[in-house]
Amino acid sequence: MHLCERDLELGDERTGYRCAARVVFTLSDYRAKGILSDRQHAALVDALRAHQNILVGGGTGSGKTTFCNALLKTIAEATDDRVLIIEGTPEL
Repeated sequence: MHLCERDLELGDERTGYRCAARVVFTLSDYRAKGILSDRQHAALVDALRAHQNILVGGGTGSGKTTFCNALLKTIAEATDDRVLIIEGTPEL
């Protein structure tokens, strides 16, 4: 869990609450729910195996972190690669 009441960098008051995911969805889950097509699923898995860059963007609450967790789970299951994550706010 991550709770921040004051942004130390900007010096202003903010409230943020992040809780670690209890369930990590997979790309297969996205495909099964119709969020990804078979073609999109295959393209993402192929891109991960080929060490290609994937840019994930979207508005607040749109599911970027959830989707990135699905990508990371695929890397963990489909490759022997190691991943180093450096982030200002722990989300992944």
